[in-house]
This record gives sequence, C-alpha cells and structure tokens, in this order.
Amino acid sequence: MDFFDMRDGGFTLIEMLISISIISLISGVVFFNFPRLNQDVLLNRAARELTLALREAQSRAVAVSPLESGKFPSNYGISIQKNNAELVLFSDGADGSVENTKYDASGQPEECIGECVKKFTFTHGILPSQLIFAGVPCSTNPCTMNVLFYRPDPRMSVSDDSGCVSGDCGGSGVFGPFSIEVSQPNSAEGSNKRIIEVWLTGQISIR
Repeated sequence: MDFFDMRDGGFTLIEMLISISIISLISGVVFFNFPRLNQDVLLNRAARELTLALREAQSRAVAVSPLESGKFPSNYGISIQKNNAELVLFSDGADGSVENTKYDASGQPEECIGECVKKFTFTHGILPSQLIFAGVPCSTNPCTMNVLFYRPDPRMSVSDDSGCVSGDCGGSGVFGPFSIEVSQPNSAEGSNKRIIEVWLTGQISIR
C-alpha cells in the first residue's frame, strides 16, 4: 500500500482557504449593500402602509361605516402633508363644519378630534417627500394632498391646500395620476424612493 496515496475525507488546506475566501467575499458584498437593502425594505413597508391607509378610507366610505359618534358620514379620506411623517384618516365635515374636500385640523397637533378619525405615522425618517398632482409637483409650503372617497357611489376627489383639483369636485377634470413619493431624505443612501399613484377610477398602485 502506498502511504502517500492514502487520503481522508476531510478538506485539504487549499480547499479550506478557497472556501473561506468565497464566504468572506459573499459576506463583504452583503454587508456593503446592507444599508441600501435595509432602506428598500423600509420604503416598501412605508409604501404598503400608505396604500393600506388609502384602501381603509375607501373601504369605510363604500361600507358606509359609522363614526364613533354614531353618525354616518358621506365620505372618508386620507390627508397627506409634504415632509410630514403623519397621515390623517378623516371625514370631511364630520364635526358639523361645511364640507370643503380637505382636512381641517382641530385642537393640538397630537390630538385626533373634529374631522380626524385616525392617525398613521411613518417611522425611520421616512416622509412623503413630494406630492404630484397629475404630473405637476407641488411647489408650495406647506403642501397637502387630500384624497376623498364618497358614499354611496365609489366616487373620489383630490384636493390641495387651496381646494379641489380633480374633476369630481369641480376642479380641472384630470383623472390622475395623483402621486405621493416616499423617501428617506436624510439617509446617506441617496434618493431611493417609492411612488404611490392614485387615479380617480379608484386604482392605487406602487412603483
């Protein structure tokens, strides 16, 4: 028997070094890209949360859901303010005021009274960094987009701080898209973002 031809089933030194090199390379790539991957996850989640908030307002309106007061409102909507992490689910005119297609805040900023029904808050520094009305970015400060769903018909309207901008409430007649960009403006990872598009047909999508 030739002693030098005998070989155990384990790794040789060269095979082990190659394996360690491959593992190190893969780990380096993963760790290098982790901040961007983490941001992608956070932005995807924020976009889904905003989409679900819009769907909740739509569902409440179509189902004619009552308010806590027992009143059955004619609408539900979401108010989104540029560079503000807080979203408001509201009912226009729920406090007895005149319906004007937009959210009229009441009380202190931390309170949810008057037209306010519920609040959502983005986390991890994510904000609605731009609001786009049928292809036209908002240039005012503050800038707000109010998306309203009405009952009993599946009808929508979109308004800004000055009032209605969509055809369903006497505006310009455009059907969309009305877009909300969400991003992490203070992140070192750059201008990565997600865009939520809303059409007056009721379609809501993320891209």
